[in-house]
Formats: sequence, C-alpha cells, structure tokens
Amino acid sequence: MSWSLEEQAPDILAEMRKARAVTEFHLKATVAEGIKASELIADDRWAGFVRHVEAMAEVHEKVRDGVDARLIRDILTGDAYIKAKYDRATAAGAAWAYRNVIQLIEVLIRDGQSAAAELAGNLTNEEKRSL
Repeated sequence: MSWSLEEQAPDILAEMRKARAVTEFHLKATVAEGIKASELIADDRWAGFVRHVEAMAEVHEKVRDGVDARLIRDILTGDAYIKAKYDRATAAGAAWAYRNVIQLIEVLIRDGQSAAAELAGNLTNEEKRSL
C-alpha cells in the first residue's frame, strides 16, 4: 500500500478543520467564563465576599503561625508532634485555598481576555465586520 499526499490530503484537511473547530469551541467557552467572572466582580456583593474570604485566610494563617511558634518553642514528641504538623499543614492548606479563591476570578478574566484576543486574531476580515 502506497501513501501519497494527494490521497491523504482530504483526510489531513478534515482533521485540521476538526482541530480548529475544537480549539475555537474552547476559546469561546473561555471567553464566556471570563465575561461571567467580570460580571461577578462588578456585583456589589463581591467586595463583601472578598472581605469574608480574606478574613478566613487570615484566621488560618494565624493558626499556622501559632503552630509554627509552638514547634519552635516546645519540644514535641510522638503524637503531639504529629498533631502539630497535621494542624500546621491543615491551616496552611486552608489559607492557601482561600487566597486562591480570589485569584481564580482574576485568572478567569485574564484568560477570557486572552482567548478573545486570539479569537479576534483568527477571524477573517468578513467575520470581524459581521460582529
């Protein structure tokens, strides 16, 4: 069986079109999520949510810092040491998660803007005029 570009070209072009359509679908979905995130932060209640999340992060950071101080100050052995390390990891993980909740919205907005720019760059002049 021989392989020639002329024989395979229609299949290759079809796969390229499919890949382009999938990419365009994902870019449009990313733009939509970025728009939703922008609308979310425009809501008056967003600032209250951010204050609450930041307060929760600070609580867990204080717990983490307290455990750190205890680990430095006290000589812990056995179960007390394991519990302190567990408490520290739990508090640090919770603080990290709360901080990232706020950053997630910023990432969604930034990714949406990037996807919109990429979509705009991929549009033909005729498609741009139809927008």
